[in-house]
Amino acid sequence: NAQIAPFNELEIAFTVSGDLGSLVTAEPASAPFEIAGSALFMGWYINELILRSCTRYDEHAELYLSYRETLLALSKSSDEKVLRLFERDLLSELGFGLPLEQEVNAETSYIFDQRQGFISEGAPGQARFSGADIISLRESRLDTPESLKAAKRLLSRALPALIGSAPLKSRELYKEMNNLNASPPKSIRTPQPE
Repeated sequence: NAQIAPFNELEIAFTVSGDLGSLVTAEPASAPFEIAGSALFMGWYINELILRSCTRYDEHAELYLSYRETLLALSKSSDEKVLRLFERDLLSELGFGLPLEQEVNAETSYIFDQRQGFISEGAPGQARFSGADIISLRESRLDTPESLKAAKRLLSRALPALIGSAPLKSRELYKEMNNLNASPPKSIRTPQPE
């Protein structure tokens, strides 16, 4: 069915018998998200994060809304900020959220500990994050290259607790495409029924 394609929002009905399910109907719920260029890799990346972190048949309504907003944003641009905010929301929704509500001073630097949160003391050489960057992630701003880079470093420390340490295939594919200096696919566009 042409409607069943990446980044199409569908209303589906299915039956389940044991571990196997059968699709009964699939109807478009909205116009397809037309995601192109490097945003396409970002879409594959967030799909892989969801597949690696969510348990089958678990409903995550808030995460779905975040996913939908992310796809909508990716259909307009390939801003990396969108990925960082989705990663933050994914961790939070699935119980692995960063302690972003913890009180931090914008002028102080912190280390991140999975159990204790943000700590101002730490051994020399440990990765540090400025309070300003932590606040920027909490407030969904990430409006400077520094805050975006810090968010990526921080989230990459938190994500393995949720998705494990095995490499992500979407990242490997992105690196391979860059190494080949190949252009990403122009877009995935779903043919509309006539």
